[in-house]
Amino acid sequence: MSLPRVFLLLMVVSSPTLVAQTERARAEVVVVSGTAPPYMEAAKAAAKQLEAQGYHVHSVKEADIAMWDPVKSPACAVIVIGSQAANLVRTKAPDLLMSYCMVGDTKAAGFEGHASVVGVTTAVPLAPQFELIRRALPTVHRIGMLHRSTARGLRPAEVEAALPASLTLHAVDLAKTESVATAIDQLLADKVDIVWTAPDPTVFDSATVRTLLLRALRANTPVFGFSDSFVRAGALLGINVDPARQGAQASDLLLARLRDGQNPDGTMPLPPDFTVGVNLTVANHLQLTLPDAVVKEAKLVVEAR
Repeated sequence: MSLPRVFLLLMVVSSPTLVAQTERARAEVVVVSGTAPPYMEAAKAAAKQLEAQGYHVHSVKEADIAMWDPVKSPACAVIVIGSQAANLVRTKAPDLLMSYCMVGDTKAAGFEGHASVVGVTTAVPLAPQFELIRRALPTVHRIGMLHRSTARGLRPAEVEAALPASLTLHAVDLAKTESVATAIDQLLADKVDIVWTAPDPTVFDSATVRTLLLRALRANTPVFGFSDSFVRAGALLGINVDPARQGAQASDLLLARLRDGQNPDGTMPLPPDFTVGVNLTVANHLQLTLPDAVVKEAKLVVEAR
């Protein structure tokens, strides 16, 4: 008996251009994007996982979702990459089984509590992040955080609830300061032991990251980054979520539902797998020695120079 088709929808924020469609055996098609590399990596991994199980994979561009008719479609399920694509699909086909990945705030996106929706979030739980800080820097006690009270995102109270007893939080609200630079200077002037960051687009963009890293380095204050690129740019240590692994996890969740009818408990998002990164050049500049166990654990190690 042939397996039903699974539609793979790729959301490319910067451009919906379809770069390549490759016909494979049994009319299998994979979407590849020349822009937004994280989405491309997730899409390729998701398609590969499904194809390995004998499913037909058909690609649809974000620009073509409006023309997609879920009633006439042979799809039994959809994999979506990115919250905007997921919202578009849920509007058109609210009852179709959907698996998502590369989505941060799943609660804000409305993905929780739907029996037909499963997925993996990019939001790494807070507790293991602070446990990593505690292990890497045992003398750290005061955590610094930037947030924006006028936008949706992590609130200081949520972060405080995840802190171990040995750590305290000091947060500066960007909405109550004249500029990002002023907020960063205020945070560093309060003598925090490390600045912790989260992938909140209302707080961090490339300019904010550069300003934070430059001023923190001048103040001899380490920064905890939320991606490998952040660590390479000058954060002392941090975490990273791999897009390819996200795509594979989304496929695993979908395959479990299609094959076995498994229903994730409470339809809550699956926490992401993440890796650790350390920057030994920054450690030398700050005259800090990271424990050998943390360095060995790290997948990314920026060697000292």
